[in-house]
Amino acid sequence: MTWLTRLQAALPYLLWLALGIGWTTASYYVGHGAGSNAANAACATERTASARDLAAAITRARNAEHQLGEALAQRDATHQKELDDVQAQYTRFVDSVRAGAVRVSVPVRPAACSPAGHAGAPPAAQPAATRAELDPAAAADLAAIARDGDSAIVDLNACIDHYNAVRSAASTLNATPDHAQTQ
Repeated sequence: MTWLTRLQAALPYLLWLALGIGWTTASYYVGHGAGSNAANAACATERTASARDLAAAITRARNAEHQLGEALAQRDATHQKELDDVQAQYTRFVDSVRAGAVRVSVPVRPAACSPAGHAGAPPAAQPAATRAELDPAAAADLAAIARDGDSAIVDLNACIDHYNAVRSAASTLNATPDHAQTQ
């Protein structure tokens, strides 16, 4: 038997073997591709959901930022009005003192030695409170110290209000049910 006859005898077996190998390979690639497609579809669905959640979070953050900006601008306007009121009150007071409509005095200690009186006269029960009137410039200087303190208090209250507004906005954003840290 020559090799050609042997090849002709084995040819149907070789064809069945090639067909089996081809079928197995095709089945593998089709099955593997289907699993890959399912995984890709699941991944795409997850990415779509994540993108939707991210877009919603960005929208919430932008809305919160806008509301916070409006609240802070309103608080800044109120703060400026309060500072203007403090300055106006100071200016009215200083103008009244300089015009003589308001007199500023401070208590002073009574004299250590008693004034000379009649030897037989009974001493007075209580001396009248002794006061000294301040110069208008000195009164204005003292009022400026009080104005600076009032302005500092107004500034501090505005700072506290700003802090509370930002903290409230941040806690509102963090309290949303689909926040990334709660998942």
